[in-house]
Amino acid sequence: PIRPIRPIRPIRPIRPIRPIRPIRPIRPIRPIRPIRPIWK
Repeated sequence: PIRPIRPIRPIRPIRPIRPIRPIRPIRPIRPIRPIRPIWK
């Protein structure tokens, strides 16, 4: 069968997947300090 050859294009445009919220490094709310016992 003679058909016109046309390139296959997706209906929706391909765009890079980006998350809605920005990715930032996970940091604890309280600062990390060495655990020292109160008693000696």
